Amino acid sequence: ATETMADSLMDSSCVSIPQLEAVKSELLASYLEFSERGLLQSAEWACDLAKSLQCSATGTVKPESEAVFSAEHIDYYHAKSLYDLREFKRSASMLKNCKSDKCFFLRCYCIYLDGEKQKEDSIVDVIGDSSTIINQELTGLRRQFVERMAGKSDLDGYCCYLYGVILKQLKLEEEAREFFLKACRQVPVLWAAWYELAKTCTDRDMLYGLAVPDCWVKMFFLAAGSLELHLNEEAVGYYLKLSENGFERSSYVMGQLALAFYNIKEFSKSLEQFQMVQASDPYLLANMDILSHILFVKEMLPELTVLAQNTVNVDRYRFETLCTVANLYSLRGEHEKAITYFEMATKVNLCNQSTWVLLGHEYLELKNLNMAVEAYSKAIEVNKKDFRGYYGLGQTYELMKVPNLALHFYMKAHKLKPNDSRMLMALGDCHHSMDHIYEAVICYKRAIGMGDSEQMAIVKLADLNEKLGDKSDAADLYARFVTQAESTGSTQLHVLSKACTFLAKFHLEMGNLQEAESFAEKASKLSESQAEGKSLLNEIALRRSKMTDSQDGQKKKEFHLLDFEISPIS
Repeated sequence: ATETMADSLMDSSCVSIPQLEAVKSELLASYLEFSERGLLQSAEWACDLAKSLQCSATGTVKPESEAVFSAEHIDYYHAKSLYDLREFKRSASMLKNCKSDKCFFLRCYCIYLDGEKQKEDSIVDVIGDSSTIINQELTGLRRQFVERMAGKSDLDGYCCYLYGVILKQLKLEEEAREFFLKACRQVPVLWAAWYELAKTCTDRDMLYGLAVPDCWVKMFFLAAGSLELHLNEEAVGYYLKLSENGFERSSYVMGQLALAFYNIKEFSKSLEQFQMVQASDPYLLANMDILSHILFVKEMLPELTVLAQNTVNVDRYRFETLCTVANLYSLRGEHEKAITYFEMATKVNLCNQSTWVLLGHEYLELKNLNMAVEAYSKAIEVNKKDFRGYYGLGQTYELMKVPNLALHFYMKAHKLKPNDSRMLMALGDCHHSMDHIYEAVICYKRAIGMGDSEQMAIVKLADLNEKLGDKSDAADLYARFVTQAESTGSTQLHVLSKACTFLAKFHLEMGNLQEAESFAEKASKLSESQAEGKSLLNEIALRRSKMTDSQDGQKKKEFHLLDFEISPIS
C-alpha cells in the first residue's frame, strides 16, 4: 500500500531522478562549493548521497570562479581557516574590504554565527521566557544586504540563502521564502536552502504549490517538507522511492525513513531502519535520540543502556547523547536525573521541540505542573506546527483543573492533527468534564470513526450512554468493545471487567439468560469482576430454576384441566 502511494505521489509531483552518474558528479562538485563556504551540513549531506550511489561520476565539474575573487583568494582562505577555528570575528574582519560574492557571503555568515553564539551565551535560564533574546547582528546584516542589492543587480544563490535565514529570524517569513526560492533556482543542489524553504511551509497546499526547480532534489524537498508538516505517510512514500532509485545506502535517507516510521508509530519498522543505519555507520549520532525514544516506548532497557553507553563513548555532550541518557534515566524511574539531562540537551539545542515536550513529560511525572507549562510553552515557541506542545498543555491544564484552557489547547492540537483519535478523545473528555454532553458524544463518535486505536472512545461513549439512561446503545457499544478486546488481546482488564459485568446485568434484565450467562462467565474469569461475575451466575441459575419450576407448574395445571375435561359424566 505504501509503495502504491509513493508511485501516485511521484506521478502527481512530476519528480524524476536523472542518470545517477550525473547526479554523483553534481553532488561532488557541490560538496567542494559547500565546504569552501563553511556550509558543513550541506557538504556532509552531499557527500553522504554521493557515497551511497553505486556508480562512477561522469567527471568532477570545477565551478567557475568570479574574476574579482581571483584577486581576493588569499584573504578568503585565511578567513576560511579562522572560520574553521570558530574565530568568527577575526574571520569577518579579514574580509571587510573584499568585494566578491564569495567573500561577502563568508564575512556575513561569520557575523551571523558570532551573533548566534552571543545569543546562546546570553540565555542563562532556558526555562524562562527567552523569546526576547535575539541575534543582535540581524538588523545590521539586513542593512548590508539591502545596500549590496542596491549597488548590484542581484545576489548569488548562496547570499540569497543567507539573506533568507536572516529575514526568517526577523519574522519576515514571506520575504524569506522568496529568497530561499531564488537560492534553490540558482544553486539547485544547495540543500540548506531547500530545507529552510520546506520549514516555511504551513500546509500541504503551500508545499506542493511552490514554484521550485523541477530537478532531482525536489523529491528530497517534498519528503522533508512532508515530515515537517506531519504528512508522515507521504514522507514514507518519498523516502521508499528514493531508496528504490539508488539512495538505499544513504545514512540520511535511512535515518529519515526511520523517523517517518517512528512518527506513524511503526516502531518495529523504524527500529529495523535504525539497525541498518548503525550497521553501515556505527559512530553516527544523528537521530539516535529518536532511536532512544523507540527503545523507551518499547521498554527495551538493556538495548537502551547499550545505546546510551555507545553514544557517550562517541561524544558525551552531543545533543543526541544527552537525550539518550535522559531517556535511560526516565525508563529507570529516575525522573530528577532525566530532567537534568533533558535540560542540558535544551542548552545544546534550543530549537528542538521534542526535547522541550519530553522535559514537560518529566515535570508531569513529578507533578511539577508550573514547570511543565513552561516546557510545553517553549516547545510551541520553537515549532508552532507541532501538535505535541499544545496537547501537553491541554493535559497539564486539565490536571490543574482549568478546563477552559485545556479545551483551548486541545482544540489547537486537534487542528494540527485532525485525523488522530487521541486528540478527539482528549476533546471529548474535556467536554464531558464541563458537562458539554452533546459535544462530548460527537467527539467520541468521531474518534471511533478515526479508528480509536486505544479502543477507549467506544468505552467512553458507552459509559456516557449508560449515564444518560440509554442502556440499549450502551450495551451495543460495550459488546463491540468486548469483541475487539478479545480479538486484539487487550490489556485493559479493568475496562473489560466493567463491560462484561454491565452486559451480563443488561441481558439478565432483558430476560436474555443465555447472553447474560456468557458475559457473566467472562466477568467471573477476570480478577477485578470475579466476585460479581460469580454472583451474577448464581442469580442467573436461580432465575433459570424459577422459570423451570414455573413452567413445570404450568404444565401440571394444563394436565389437570385436560383430565377434568375428559372425565365421564356420572
